[in-house]
Amino acid sequence: MTLSEIREIAHNGNYDFASHSLSHPPLDTLTGTRLIHEVCDSRTQLIALLGETVTTFIYPSGKMPKFDRDTLMKQCGYDLAFTTSYGKKWQESVSKFDVNRYRISHDTDTHFFDILLTF
Repeated sequence: MTLSEIREIAHNGNYDFASHSLSHPPLDTLTGTRLIHEVCDSRTQLIALLGETVTTFIYPSGKMPKFDRDTLMKQCGYDLAFTTSYGKKWQESVSKFDVNRYRISHDTDTHFFDILLTF
């Protein structure tokens, strides 16, 4: 896709773009400024490219940072963050920066996908 096509999708209001880090490292292996750079700067760059607000983060490989993720996500300007931990849907008692979501990949069969839709 071209940048123009991506911007058109972002502006039409039917889809939201989420940040996913700058270089897709496993965040649970990073600390300090490198972690902040990956998480915060990816949002900043995406906003600059899209001209739209980006409020959601999706952890690369579903792996969360080891230190206080809620503080980091708030510091970077996110409202919500998804992991790929299997489990029930998000509940009020769970952090909004630890929302479970099932991973769908190219080899997910339709039967399994149909089951996931019932959760």
